[in-house]
Amino acid sequence: MIPNPDSEGRKKPWTYSMDNRIAARNIRNRIDLIYLGKQYTKVYEDFGWPNEDLGADWVYSGMNIKNISAGGYLSKITFRYRNGTVIKITAEP
Repeated sequence: MIPNPDSEGRKKPWTYSMDNRIAARNIRNRIDLIYLGKQYTKVYEDFGWPNEDLGADWVYSGMNIKNISAGGYLSKITFRYRNGTVIKITAEP
């Protein structure tokens, strides 16, 4: 399938923290908190097909993610699944 760059989840400005002890400012946009524990169907509904399907990992590129723990911006997010549930979310430049 072809990724849809116009999916709502891909266009939204997100925030991300590598350290969950960071105070949750604008928790509505914290991609690492919102999708953890969610089913793959919710991720698909919001982001569409991933740029890379690595089996247990779905990778989305071209994202707008502000790193609130280390500063700067990130453009790639990976959702890791176990039994259809998001168990880990990582972001990178």
